[in-house]
Amino acid sequence: MSTSINTQPGITKLLETPIQDAIPADEVHAVLKSSPFIPIPKALNLRTVISPTLTPNLIFRSGTLSYLPQTSLNELKETHNITTIFDLRGSKEREKSATPEIPGVKNVWVPSTEDFGSQVAGNEESLNRDGYGRPSHRDHVGPADFKENGGKDGYVKLYAHFLETHRKAYRGVFETLRDGKGEESILLHCTAGKDRTGLIAAMILALAGASKEDITRDYTLTRIGIEPFREYLLKALLSQMGKTLEEGALDEPGMQELSGTKGDNILAVLEWMDAKWGSDANDLAVQKAYPGVVGYMITELDFPPEEIGRIRRNISAK
Repeated sequence: MSTSINTQPGITKLLETPIQDAIPADEVHAVLKSSPFIPIPKALNLRTVISPTLTPNLIFRSGTLSYLPQTSLNELKETHNITTIFDLRGSKEREKSATPEIPGVKNVWVPSTEDFGSQVAGNEESLNRDGYGRPSHRDHVGPADFKENGGKDGYVKLYAHFLETHRKAYRGVFETLRDGKGEESILLHCTAGKDRTGLIAAMILALAGASKEDITRDYTLTRIGIEPFREYLLKALLSQMGKTLEEGALDEPGMQELSGTKGDNILAVLEWMDAKWGSDANDLAVQKAYPGVVGYMITELDFPPEEIGRIRRNISAK
């Protein structure tokens, strides 16, 4: 049985490591073999979403699964009872790295309203020729959006965009949780498992009544989860912006914040959702902390309050 990361010395300091700095391999290994991470070789940011308020081992999250051999993929079903995988990536990303097939597991992909391979602004010529995926929408963000307020403004802008473009995908996730009985697990993933995945994971935790500490810890664990693939992911991000690691691009104002995983940023997004949709969560039977999540589900995802109550019961720890 794996230990918990909460018993790992210096875990908070590791999570605060700037993206341009490597984390010592032995420290990364110690964390990745500890709960909530799933110790499968070559896995990218693969872990279960945990909180005392959430049914254990119900929600899993990760980056792309394309690095895993078939034996490891089969383990997701056989060992962890994952029966549905939601791929939140864009079509260009999927062309580059298809979602693998796993016997007994349903793969779900719902195109976004502005189907894209990257959410970051860059040089169009470079985007056309790079091998990582390119955006096909115009309303995207760049480092300049993250320069102020510790990056919070940029994340609100970026995640607000996902809440619009991924409405059907996010509704599909909640429909599965509504129709299930908390007995079969789902896995959510994008490319790095950081933004599109991090947002829906935070909404699920908020709906389950998780504490701010649980929500931020789940979000910040991505810093260690991506470490074995850190250089590759940075090269992909910079390539989409027409830059390279050798050009000192990480020193550009806002770039550190854009690449980071600070817990304050996901809380800022949830608070922004409260301001925008919190008043729509007018049924006290379903309204708890972060009412903006409930309001978003009612107003934008078309869930009636009674169905949101059913989702909450299905995902809540018994």
